[in-house]
Amino acid sequence: MRYILSNLMAFLFITNIFAGDIYVYTGITQESDSGENMILINGQRYSINFNTVIHGAAVGGETGPIINAGQKIGFNIEQDDDELPHITEIWVLN
Repeated sequence: MRYILSNLMAFLFITNIFAGDIYVYTGITQESDSGENMILINGQRYSINFNTVIHGAAVGGETGPIINAGQKIGFNIEQDDDELPHITEIWVLN
C-alpha cells in the first residue's frame, strides 16, 4: 500500500511541475505589422520575426507572424541592450 501511495504522490508532484504556465508575460495585442517586424502589446513595442515560435493559429506575413489585434497572448522575450525586446515564443490564448 505504501508503494502505491508513494508512486501516486510522485506522479502528482511531477504532473504539477509540468502543468505550470510556460510563458512569463501575458497581454492583449493592439497592433501587428509584419513589414516592420513589430507587435504592440499593452502599449509596449516588441520585435518578432520568423524565428518567433507560435503556439496556436497565426497568419504568416512577409517577415514574421501576424497576430490579430485584440488577441490575448502569452509570450516570452529576450532583451538586447539597444533594441526592442524580442519575443521568442507566443501562445495564442482564448
